[in-house]
Amino acid sequence: MNKKEVTEIKKLFTKERCCLNRLCGCYVDADKNKVVQFKEAFLSLPEEEIYKYLDIFRKSLSGTLGKNLLNMEFPLEQEMGDGTQKSLLALRDSELKDDVMLDAFYDRMIETYYHPENYLILLVHGSYDIPMKTSDGMEMDDASDYIYNFVLCCLCPVTLSKAGLCYNAETNSIEDRIRDWMVDLPEQGFLFPAFQDRNTDIHRLLYYSKNANELCPDITEQLLGCVQPIPAGQQKESFQAIIEDTLGEECVYDVVRNIHENLNEMIEEQKENGEPLELDKMQVRKLLERSGAPEENLEQFEKQYDEEIGAQMTVMANNISDTRKFEVKTPQMTVKVSPEQAGLVETRMIDGVPCLVIPLTDEVEVNGIHVHLRDEEVLKNLEHQAEKKKINLIFTGEDTRNIRGVYRLLYEIFYNLADNAVKYTGECGRVHVDLRETPVGIVWSVEDNGIGIAKEDQERIFERFYRVDKSHSRGTGGTGLGLSIVKHAALVHQAKIRVESEVGKGTKITVVFQKEN
Repeated sequence: MNKKEVTEIKKLFTKERCCLNRLCGCYVDADKNKVVQFKEAFLSLPEEEIYKYLDIFRKSLSGTLGKNLLNMEFPLEQEMGDGTQKSLLALRDSELKDDVMLDAFYDRMIETYYHPENYLILLVHGSYDIPMKTSDGMEMDDASDYIYNFVLCCLCPVTLSKAGLCYNAETNSIEDRIRDWMVDLPEQGFLFPAFQDRNTDIHRLLYYSKNANELCPDITEQLLGCVQPIPAGQQKESFQAIIEDTLGEECVYDVVRNIHENLNEMIEEQKENGEPLELDKMQVRKLLERSGAPEENLEQFEKQYDEEIGAQMTVMANNISDTRKFEVKTPQMTVKVSPEQAGLVETRMIDGVPCLVIPLTDEVEVNGIHVHLRDEEVLKNLEHQAEKKKINLIFTGEDTRNIRGVYRLLYEIFYNLADNAVKYTGECGRVHVDLRETPVGIVWSVEDNGIGIAKEDQERIFERFYRVDKSHSRGTGGTGLGLSIVKHAALVHQAKIRVESEVGKGTKITVVFQKEN
Protein backbone atom coordinates (compact mmCIF):
# COMPACT_ATOMS: atom_id res chain seq x y z
CA MET A 1 0.00 0.00 0.00
CA ASN A 2 1.17 3.50 -0.74
CA LYS A 3 0.43 6.72 1.13
CA LYS A 4 -2.57 7.56 -1.02
CA GLU A 5 -4.15 4.13 -0.46
CA VAL A 6 -3.59 4.26 3.30
CA THR A 7 -5.21 7.70 3.39
CA GLU A 8 -8.24 6.47 1.43
CA ILE A 9 -8.90 3.67 3.93
CA LYS A 10 -8.15 5.89 6.91
CA LYS A 11 -10.89 8.29 5.77
CA LEU A 12 -13.40 5.49 6.31
CA PHE A 13 -12.77 5.68 10.06
CA THR A 14 -14.98 8.72 10.51
CA LYS A 15 -18.60 8.85 11.59
CA GLU A 16 -19.69 10.37 8.26
CA ARG A 17 -18.01 7.78 6.02
CA CYS A 18 -17.97 4.82 8.38
CA CYS A 19 -18.20 1.44 6.65
CA LEU A 20 -17.53 -0.70 9.75
CA ASN A 21 -20.25 -3.18 10.55
CA ARG A 22 -19.06 -5.51 13.33
CA LEU A 23 -16.84 -5.04 16.37
CA CYS A 24 -15.38 -7.82 18.53
CA GLY A 25 -13.04 -7.70 21.48
CA CYS A 26 -11.27 -9.74 24.11
CA TYR A 27 -9.84 -8.24 27.30
CA VAL A 28 -6.77 -10.18 28.50
CA ASP A 29 -5.10 -9.79 31.91
CA ALA A 30 -1.41 -10.04 32.77
CA ASP A 31 -1.80 -13.77 33.46
CA LYS A 32 -3.14 -14.37 29.93
CA ASN A 33 -6.70 -14.96 31.12
CA LYS A 34 -9.69 -13.89 29.05
CA VAL A 35 -11.45 -11.47 31.38
CA VAL A 36 -14.29 -10.49 29.05
CA GLN A 37 -15.32 -10.93 25.40
CA PHE A 38 -17.84 -8.88 23.48
CA LYS A 39 -19.47 -8.61 20.03
CA GLU A 40 -21.41 -5.61 18.75
CA ALA A 41 -22.94 -4.18 15.63
CA PHE A 42 -20.60 -1.23 15.34
CA LEU A 43 -23.07 1.47 14.40
CA SER A 44 -25.43 0.41 17.21
CA LEU A 45 -22.93 1.57 19.83
CA PRO A 46 -23.46 4.87 21.66
CA GLU A 47 -22.17 7.75 19.59
CA GLU A 48 -19.44 8.71 22.07
CA GLU A 49 -18.11 5.13 22.04
CA ILE A 50 -18.10 5.07 18.25
CA TYR A 51 -15.89 8.17 18.15
CA LYS A 52 -13.43 6.69 20.65
CA TYR A 53 -13.15 3.42 18.72
CA LEU A 54 -12.64 5.34 15.48
CA ASP A 55 -9.74 7.21 17.12
CA ILE A 56 -8.11 3.84 17.86
CA PHE A 57 -8.63 2.54 14.32
CA ARG A 58 -7.25 5.70 12.70
CA LYS A 59 -4.18 5.49 14.91
CA SER A 60 -3.45 1.98 13.63
CA LEU A 61 -3.06 3.45 10.12
CA SER A 62 -0.99 6.45 11.21
CA GLY A 63 2.72 6.92 10.82
CA THR A 64 5.35 6.61 8.11
CA LEU A 65 5.38 3.89 5.48
CA GLY A 66 8.54 1.85 5.77
CA LYS A 67 9.03 2.80 9.43
CA ASN A 68 6.03 1.94 11.62
CA LEU A 69 3.63 1.14 8.76
CA LEU A 70 4.99 -1.90 6.95
CA ASN A 71 3.79 -3.70 3.87
CA MET A 72 4.23 -7.42 4.50
CA GLU A 73 3.87 -10.28 2.05
CA PHE A 74 2.90 -13.84 2.88
CA PRO A 75 5.46 -16.50 1.95
CA LEU A 76 4.11 -19.08 -0.50
CA GLU A 77 3.88 -21.77 2.16
CA GLN A 78 1.50 -19.60 4.22
CA GLU A 79 -0.91 -19.39 1.27
CA MET A 80 -1.24 -23.14 1.04
CA GLY A 81 -3.01 -25.74 3.17
CA ASP A 82 -3.56 -24.47 6.71
CA GLY A 83 -1.31 -21.44 6.32
CA THR A 84 -1.86 -18.20 8.21
CA GLN A 85 -3.18 -16.41 5.14
CA LYS A 86 -5.96 -19.01 4.77
CA SER A 87 -7.05 -18.59 8.38
CA LEU A 88 -7.13 -14.78 8.04
CA LEU A 89 -9.18 -15.06 4.86
CA ALA A 90 -11.65 -17.31 6.67
CA LEU A 91 -11.84 -14.82 9.56
CA ARG A 92 -12.55 -11.98 7.15
CA ASP A 93 -15.14 -13.95 5.17
CA SER A 94 -16.96 -14.87 8.38
CA GLU A 95 -17.50 -11.14 9.01
CA LEU A 96 -16.50 -11.90 12.62
CA LYS A 97 -19.75 -13.82 13.21
CA ASP A 98 -18.19 -17.25 13.81
CA ASP A 99 -17.59 -17.63 17.57
CA VAL A 100 -15.40 -20.72 17.19
CA MET A 101 -13.17 -18.92 14.69
CA LEU A 102 -12.97 -15.85 16.93
CA ASP A 103 -11.99 -17.94 19.97
CA ALA A 104 -9.31 -19.69 17.92
CA PHE A 105 -7.87 -16.32 16.84
CA TYR A 106 -7.88 -14.97 20.41
CA ASP A 107 -6.18 -18.15 21.64
CA ARG A 108 -3.43 -17.90 19.03
CA MET A 109 -2.91 -14.22 19.84
CA ILE A 110 -2.72 -14.82 23.60
CA GLU A 111 -0.36 -17.75 23.10
CA THR A 112 2.09 -15.92 20.82
CA TYR A 113 1.91 -12.27 21.97
CA TYR A 114 3.90 -11.33 25.06
CA HIS A 115 2.64 -8.32 26.98
CA PRO A 116 3.47 -7.92 30.68
CA GLU A 117 0.29 -6.03 31.51
CA ASN A 118 -3.39 -6.14 30.64
CA TYR A 119 -4.38 -5.53 27.04
CA LEU A 120 -7.39 -5.49 24.71
CA ILE A 121 -7.63 -7.37 21.41
CA LEU A 122 -9.91 -5.42 19.07
CA LEU A 123 -11.23 -6.78 15.77
CA VAL A 124 -13.44 -4.86 13.40
CA HIS A 125 -14.88 -5.88 10.02
CA GLY A 126 -15.63 -3.38 7.28
CA SER A 127 -17.01 -3.37 3.72
CA TYR A 128 -15.92 -0.50 1.51
CA ASP A 129 -18.05 0.02 -1.59
CA ILE A 130 -15.28 1.59 -3.66
CA PRO A 131 -16.59 4.58 -5.67
CA MET A 132 -16.01 4.43 -9.40
CA LYS A 133 -13.64 7.05 -10.75
CA THR A 134 -14.15 8.96 -13.98
CA SER A 135 -11.37 9.50 -16.51
CA ASP A 136 -10.58 12.87 -14.91
CA GLY A 137 -10.21 11.33 -11.43
CA MET A 138 -13.60 12.38 -10.03
CA GLU A 139 -15.35 9.90 -7.71
CA MET A 140 -18.88 8.74 -8.53
CA ASP A 141 -20.44 7.99 -5.14
CA ASP A 142 -23.51 6.48 -6.75
CA ALA A 143 -21.49 3.88 -8.66
CA SER A 144 -18.87 1.34 -7.64
CA ASP A 145 -16.42 -1.04 -9.23
CA TYR A 146 -15.77 -3.32 -6.31
CA ILE A 147 -16.41 -3.97 -2.61
CA TYR A 148 -13.31 -4.15 -0.43
CA ASN A 149 -13.89 -6.38 2.63
CA PHE A 150 -11.33 -6.28 5.41
CA VAL A 151 -10.57 -6.91 9.05
CA LEU A 152 -8.55 -4.61 11.25
CA CYS A 153 -6.87 -5.84 14.41
CA CYS A 154 -5.60 -3.53 17.19
CA LEU A 155 -3.71 -4.47 20.35
CA CYS A 156 -4.30 -1.82 22.98
CA PRO A 157 -2.63 -1.70 26.42
CA VAL A 158 -5.07 -1.37 29.33
CA THR A 159 -3.57 0.63 32.18
CA LEU A 160 -4.79 1.84 35.54
CA SER A 161 -5.38 5.58 35.60
CA LYS A 162 -3.30 7.70 37.97
CA ALA A 163 -4.60 8.66 41.39
CA GLY A 164 -5.62 12.27 41.80
CA LEU A 165 -8.35 14.76 42.51
CA CYS A 166 -11.31 15.55 40.28
CA TYR A 167 -14.39 17.75 40.15
CA ASN A 168 -17.73 15.99 40.76
CA ALA A 169 -20.46 17.94 38.99
CA GLU A 170 -23.24 16.09 40.82
CA THR A 171 -21.98 17.06 44.27
CA ASN A 172 -20.33 20.30 43.07
CA SER A 173 -17.16 19.43 44.93
CA ILE A 174 -13.51 18.43 44.55
CA GLU A 175 -12.93 14.83 45.61
CA ASP A 176 -10.77 11.79 45.18
CA ARG A 177 -10.82 10.43 41.64
CA ILE A 178 -11.80 6.81 41.17
CA ARG A 179 -8.98 4.90 39.47
CA ASP A 180 -10.21 3.13 36.34
CA TRP A 181 -8.70 0.73 33.83
CA MET A 182 -8.15 2.80 30.69
CA VAL A 183 -7.81 1.51 27.12
CA ASP A 184 -4.82 3.22 25.48
CA LEU A 185 -4.13 3.74 21.80
CA PRO A 186 -2.79 0.64 20.00
CA GLU A 187 0.83 -0.46 20.16
CA GLN A 188 0.48 -3.12 17.42
CA GLY A 189 -2.07 -3.83 14.72
CA PHE A 190 -2.67 -4.99 11.16
CA LEU A 191 -5.04 -4.50 8.24
CA PHE A 192 -5.88 -7.56 6.15
CA PRO A 193 -6.02 -7.85 3.21
CA ALA A 194 -3.99 -4.95 1.83
CA PHE A 195 -5.68 -2.31 -0.30
CA GLN A 196 -3.80 -1.83 -3.56
CA ASP A 197 -4.73 -0.23 -6.88
CA ARG A 198 -8.20 0.36 -5.37
CA ASN A 199 -8.72 -3.38 -5.01
CA THR A 200 -8.05 -6.28 -2.64
CA ASP A 201 -4.57 -7.75 -2.35
CA ILE A 202 -4.91 -11.00 -0.38
CA HIS A 203 -1.18 -11.71 -0.68
CA ARG A 204 -0.23 -8.80 1.59
CA LEU A 205 -1.22 -7.01 4.76
CA LEU A 206 -0.36 -3.67 6.33
CA TYR A 207 1.29 -3.94 9.75
CA TYR A 208 1.38 -1.17 12.37
CA SER A 209 3.85 -0.74 15.23
CA LYS A 210 3.77 2.27 17.55
CA ASN A 211 7.56 2.06 17.92
CA ALA A 212 9.28 1.66 14.55
CA ASN A 213 12.37 0.19 16.22
CA GLU A 214 10.50 -2.36 18.30
CA LEU A 215 8.63 -4.63 15.94
CA CYS A 216 6.93 -7.67 17.42
CA PRO A 217 8.14 -10.96 15.85
CA ASP A 218 5.59 -12.82 18.01
CA ILE A 219 2.88 -11.33 15.83
CA THR A 220 4.57 -10.75 12.47
CA GLU A 221 6.30 -14.11 12.18
CA GLN A 222 4.44 -16.54 14.45
CA LEU A 223 0.84 -15.32 14.30
CA LEU A 224 0.80 -13.83 10.79
CA GLY A 225 3.52 -15.96 9.21
CA CYS A 226 5.18 -13.02 7.42
CA VAL A 227 8.89 -12.28 7.12
CA GLN A 228 9.63 -9.42 9.49
CA PRO A 229 11.66 -6.59 7.95
CA ILE A 230 14.64 -5.10 9.72
CA PRO A 231 13.52 -2.30 12.10
CA ALA A 232 14.12 1.25 10.87
CA GLY A 233 16.85 2.08 13.40
CA GLN A 234 18.69 -1.16 12.72
CA GLN A 235 18.54 -0.53 8.96
CA LYS A 236 20.35 2.77 9.46
CA GLU A 237 23.00 1.23 11.71
CA SER A 238 23.55 -1.65 9.27
CA PHE A 239 23.81 0.72 6.29
CA GLN A 240 26.36 2.87 8.09
CA ALA A 241 28.40 -0.23 8.97
CA ILE A 242 28.31 -1.36 5.31
CA ILE A 243 29.60 2.04 4.15
CA GLU A 244 32.43 2.11 6.68
CA ASP A 245 33.49 -1.53 6.17
CA THR A 246 33.24 -1.41 2.37
CA LEU A 247 35.10 1.86 1.86
CA GLY A 248 37.68 1.43 4.61
CA GLU A 249 40.32 4.14 4.29
CA GLU A 250 38.44 5.49 1.26
CA CYS A 251 35.50 6.42 3.49
CA VAL A 252 36.25 10.11 2.97
CA TYR A 253 34.03 13.13 3.46
CA ASP A 254 33.31 13.79 -0.21
CA VAL A 255 32.12 10.25 -0.93
CA VAL A 256 29.89 10.11 2.16
CA ARG A 257 28.41 13.51 1.31
CA ASN A 258 27.73 12.35 -2.25
CA ILE A 259 25.97 9.24 -0.92
CA HIS A 260 23.75 11.46 1.23
CA GLU A 261 22.93 13.85 -1.64
CA ASN A 262 22.34 11.13 -4.24
CA LEU A 263 20.12 9.17 -1.86
CA ASN A 264 18.03 12.22 -1.02
CA GLU A 265 17.67 12.99 -4.72
CA MET A 266 16.35 9.45 -5.31
CA ILE A 267 13.89 9.87 -2.43
CA GLU A 268 12.57 13.13 -3.90
CA GLU A 269 12.07 11.53 -7.31
CA GLN A 270 10.17 8.62 -5.74
CA LYS A 271 7.76 10.90 -3.84
CA GLU A 272 5.68 11.37 -6.99
CA ASN A 273 4.74 7.67 -6.86
CA GLY A 274 3.45 7.91 -3.29
CA GLU A 275 5.43 4.82 -2.25
CA PRO A 276 8.56 4.81 -0.08
CA LEU A 277 11.81 4.09 -1.93
CA GLU A 278 12.96 0.52 -1.31
CA LEU A 279 16.52 -0.51 -2.23
CA ASP A 280 17.88 -4.00 -2.78
CA LYS A 281 21.53 -5.04 -2.73
CA MET A 282 22.27 -4.13 -6.36
CA GLN A 283 20.61 -0.73 -6.05
CA VAL A 284 22.71 0.10 -2.98
CA ARG A 285 25.84 -0.95 -4.90
CA LYS A 286 24.92 1.37 -7.81
CA LEU A 287 24.39 4.18 -5.28
CA LEU A 288 27.93 3.71 -3.97
CA GLU A 289 29.35 3.59 -7.50
CA ARG A 290 27.54 6.80 -8.45
CA SER A 291 28.81 8.51 -5.31
CA GLY A 292 32.48 7.89 -6.07
CA ALA A 293 33.25 4.67 -4.17
CA PRO A 294 36.43 3.09 -5.70
CA GLU A 295 35.74 -0.05 -7.75
CA GLU A 296 38.29 -2.09 -5.82
CA ASN A 297 36.44 -1.40 -2.56
CA LEU A 298 33.13 -2.49 -4.02
CA GLU A 299 34.46 -6.03 -4.40
CA GLN A 300 33.81 -6.46 -0.66
CA PHE A 301 30.40 -4.83 -0.78
CA GLU A 302 28.20 -7.89 -1.40
CA LYS A 303 29.80 -9.81 1.45
CA GLN A 304 29.29 -6.87 3.81
CA TYR A 305 25.67 -6.44 2.69
CA ASP A 306 24.85 -10.13 3.16
CA GLU A 307 26.34 -10.12 6.66
CA GLU A 308 24.71 -6.90 7.87
CA ILE A 309 21.30 -7.02 6.15
CA GLY A 310 20.84 -10.31 4.28
CA ALA A 311 21.23 -11.21 0.62
CA GLN A 312 17.50 -11.06 -0.17
CA MET A 313 16.56 -8.27 2.24
CA THR A 314 15.92 -4.66 1.28
CA VAL A 315 16.29 -1.32 3.05
CA MET A 316 13.98 1.69 3.00
CA ALA A 317 15.73 4.84 1.79
CA ASN A 318 13.91 7.00 4.38
CA ASN A 319 15.30 4.77 7.13
CA ILE A 320 18.94 5.08 6.12
CA SER A 321 18.98 8.78 5.24
CA ASP A 322 17.62 11.82 7.04
CA THR A 323 16.34 14.20 4.38
CA ARG A 324 15.85 16.95 6.95
CA LYS A 325 19.42 17.36 8.18
CA PHE A 326 23.08 17.07 7.25
CA GLU A 327 25.33 16.82 10.28
CA VAL A 328 29.13 16.76 10.60
CA LYS A 329 30.54 15.76 14.00
CA THR A 330 34.01 16.07 15.42
CA PRO A 331 35.14 15.47 19.02
CA GLN A 332 35.14 19.24 19.51
CA MET A 333 31.95 20.32 17.77
CA THR A 334 28.91 19.46 15.68
CA VAL A 335 28.10 21.33 12.46
CA LYS A 336 24.49 21.18 11.20
CA VAL A 337 23.84 22.24 7.62
CA SER A 338 20.64 22.44 5.59
CA PRO A 339 20.61 19.30 3.38
CA GLU A 340 20.23 21.30 0.16
CA GLN A 341 23.37 23.22 1.10
CA ALA A 342 25.51 20.18 1.98
CA GLY A 343 27.55 20.67 -1.21
CA LEU A 344 28.93 23.92 0.19
CA VAL A 345 30.82 22.11 2.96
CA GLU A 346 34.26 20.93 1.87
CA THR A 347 37.40 19.44 3.36
CA ARG A 348 40.74 21.10 2.60
CA MET A 349 44.33 20.93 3.75
CA ILE A 350 45.35 24.30 5.13
CA ASP A 351 48.98 24.61 6.27
CA GLY A 352 49.17 20.83 6.43
CA VAL A 353 46.08 20.56 8.66
CA PRO A 354 42.83 18.89 7.45
CA CYS A 355 40.07 21.50 7.77
CA LEU A 356 36.33 21.68 7.31
CA VAL A 357 35.55 24.72 5.16
CA ILE A 358 32.12 26.36 4.98
CA PRO A 359 31.66 29.50 2.83
CA LEU A 360 30.18 32.26 4.97
CA THR A 361 27.57 34.86 4.02
CA ASP A 362 26.47 38.17 5.43
CA GLU A 363 23.95 36.34 7.63
CA VAL A 364 26.43 35.32 10.32
CA GLU A 365 25.77 35.57 14.04
CA VAL A 366 28.26 35.21 16.89
CA ASN A 367 26.48 34.68 20.22
CA GLY A 368 23.42 36.36 18.73
CA ILE A 369 25.39 39.36 17.37
CA HIS A 370 25.33 39.96 13.61
CA VAL A 371 28.82 40.25 12.13
CA HIS A 372 29.89 41.48 8.69
CA LEU A 373 32.13 39.75 6.20
CA ARG A 374 34.81 41.33 4.09
CA ASP A 375 35.50 40.55 0.46
CA GLU A 376 39.13 40.09 1.43
CA GLU A 377 38.17 36.95 3.32
CA VAL A 378 36.85 35.32 0.12
CA LEU A 379 39.94 36.30 -1.82
CA LYS A 380 42.20 34.98 0.90
CA ASN A 381 40.61 31.52 0.65
CA LEU A 382 41.14 31.44 -3.12
CA GLU A 383 44.67 32.75 -2.86
CA HIS A 384 45.59 29.96 -0.46
CA GLN A 385 44.34 27.31 -2.89
CA ALA A 386 46.14 28.98 -5.77
CA GLU A 387 49.41 29.14 -3.86
CA LYS A 388 49.38 25.41 -3.24
CA LYS A 389 49.22 24.79 -7.02
CA LYS A 390 51.52 27.73 -7.86
CA ILE A 391 48.70 29.29 -9.88
CA ASN A 392 48.95 32.96 -10.82
CA LEU A 393 45.67 34.35 -9.47
CA ILE A 394 44.88 37.79 -10.90
CA PHE A 395 42.09 40.12 -9.69
CA THR A 396 41.12 43.13 -11.80
CA GLY A 397 38.25 45.53 -12.22
CA GLU A 398 36.10 47.67 -9.96
CA ASP A 399 34.84 47.08 -6.45
CA THR A 400 31.31 47.89 -7.59
CA ARG A 401 28.42 47.87 -5.16
CA ASN A 402 25.74 48.29 -7.79
CA ILE A 403 24.74 44.62 -7.80
CA ARG A 404 21.55 44.24 -5.80
CA GLY A 405 20.33 40.89 -4.59
CA VAL A 406 20.70 38.15 -1.99
CA TYR A 407 24.22 38.39 -0.67
CA ARG A 408 24.44 34.68 0.11
CA LEU A 409 23.55 33.71 -3.46
CA LEU A 410 25.87 36.35 -4.97
CA TYR A 411 28.67 35.01 -2.83
CA GLU A 412 28.00 31.49 -4.15
CA ILE A 413 28.25 32.71 -7.75
CA PHE A 414 31.54 34.53 -7.21
CA TYR A 415 33.18 31.94 -5.03
CA ASN A 416 32.13 28.80 -6.94
CA LEU A 417 33.21 30.13 -10.34
CA ALA A 418 36.63 31.17 -9.08
CA ASP A 419 37.04 28.04 -6.97
CA ASN A 420 36.11 25.84 -9.95
CA ALA A 421 38.70 27.57 -12.14
CA VAL A 422 41.46 27.02 -9.58
CA LYS A 423 40.52 23.34 -9.17
CA TYR A 424 40.65 22.60 -12.90
CA THR A 425 43.80 24.56 -13.69
CA GLY A 426 47.07 22.71 -13.54
CA GLU A 427 50.16 23.71 -11.57
CA CYS A 428 51.80 26.98 -12.60
CA GLY A 429 48.65 27.93 -14.51
CA ARG A 430 46.75 31.24 -14.57
CA VAL A 431 43.28 32.29 -13.34
CA HIS A 432 42.00 35.79 -14.11
CA VAL A 433 39.01 37.12 -12.15
CA ASP A 434 37.42 40.39 -13.26
CA LEU A 435 34.47 42.44 -12.00
CA ARG A 436 33.43 45.62 -13.71
CA GLU A 437 30.48 47.76 -14.71
CA THR A 438 29.75 47.96 -18.45
CA PRO A 439 26.98 49.48 -20.60
CA VAL A 440 25.26 46.06 -20.82
CA GLY A 441 25.43 45.42 -17.10
CA ILE A 442 27.75 44.38 -14.32
CA VAL A 443 30.03 41.64 -15.57
CA TRP A 444 31.78 39.02 -13.46
CA SER A 445 34.17 36.86 -15.46
CA VAL A 446 36.56 34.05 -14.56
CA GLU A 447 39.10 32.94 -17.15
CA ASP A 448 41.66 30.13 -16.81
CA ASN A 449 44.15 28.21 -18.97
CA GLY A 450 43.12 24.85 -17.51
CA ILE A 451 41.85 21.60 -19.05
CA GLY A 452 38.98 23.19 -20.98
CA ILE A 453 35.52 21.79 -21.69
CA ALA A 454 34.43 19.93 -24.82
CA LYS A 455 31.48 21.41 -26.76
CA GLU A 456 29.23 18.43 -26.01
CA ASP A 457 29.82 18.95 -22.28
CA GLN A 458 29.38 22.72 -22.13
CA GLU A 459 25.58 22.57 -22.00
CA ARG A 460 25.63 20.03 -19.17
CA ILE A 461 28.17 21.47 -16.76
CA PHE A 462 25.44 23.28 -14.81
CA GLU A 463 23.57 20.02 -14.06
CA ARG A 464 23.67 18.65 -10.53
CA PHE A 465 26.50 16.13 -10.00
CA TYR A 466 27.68 16.37 -13.64
CA ARG A 467 31.46 16.19 -14.02
CA VAL A 468 33.39 16.66 -17.24
CA ASP A 469 36.34 14.66 -15.96
CA LYS A 470 35.17 12.33 -13.19
CA SER A 471 38.60 11.02 -12.23
CA HIS A 472 40.04 14.52 -12.10
CA SER A 473 37.19 15.94 -10.07
CA ARG A 474 37.44 13.11 -7.57
CA GLY A 475 41.03 14.03 -6.97
CA THR A 476 40.24 17.68 -6.53
CA GLY A 477 37.41 17.04 -4.12
CA GLY A 478 34.71 18.28 -6.48
CA THR A 479 31.12 17.12 -6.06
CA GLY A 480 29.60 18.34 -9.28
CA LEU A 481 27.38 20.78 -7.37
CA GLY A 482 29.35 24.05 -7.65
CA LEU A 483 28.16 25.12 -11.09
CA SER A 484 24.59 23.97 -10.48
CA ILE A 485 24.57 26.31 -7.47
CA VAL A 486 25.86 29.11 -9.71
CA LYS A 487 23.07 28.49 -12.23
CA HIS A 488 20.38 28.54 -9.53
CA ALA A 489 21.73 31.74 -7.97
CA ALA A 490 22.01 33.42 -11.37
CA LEU A 491 18.40 32.58 -12.24
CA VAL A 492 17.24 34.13 -8.97
CA HIS A 493 19.01 37.39 -9.97
CA GLN A 494 17.93 37.17 -13.65
CA ALA A 495 21.59 37.08 -14.63
CA LYS A 496 22.87 35.54 -17.88
CA ILE A 497 25.74 33.03 -18.02
CA ARG A 498 28.03 32.58 -21.01
CA VAL A 499 30.60 29.78 -21.40
CA GLU A 500 33.58 29.97 -23.77
CA SER A 501 35.97 27.05 -23.74
CA GLU A 502 38.39 24.99 -25.77
CA VAL A 503 39.84 21.66 -24.68
CA GLY A 504 43.47 21.99 -23.66
CA LYS A 505 43.42 25.80 -23.75
CA GLY A 506 41.10 26.88 -20.99
CA THR A 507 37.69 28.24 -20.07
CA LYS A 508 36.04 31.62 -19.59
CA ILE A 509 32.70 31.87 -17.78
CA THR A 510 30.94 35.22 -17.71
CA VAL A 511 27.94 36.28 -15.62
CA VAL A 512 26.12 39.44 -16.61
CA PHE A 513 23.87 41.16 -14.04
CA GLN A 514 21.31 43.72 -15.11
CA LYS A 515 21.87 47.20 -13.75
CA GLU A 516 19.14 48.76 -11.66
CA ASN A 517 17.38 51.69 -13.19
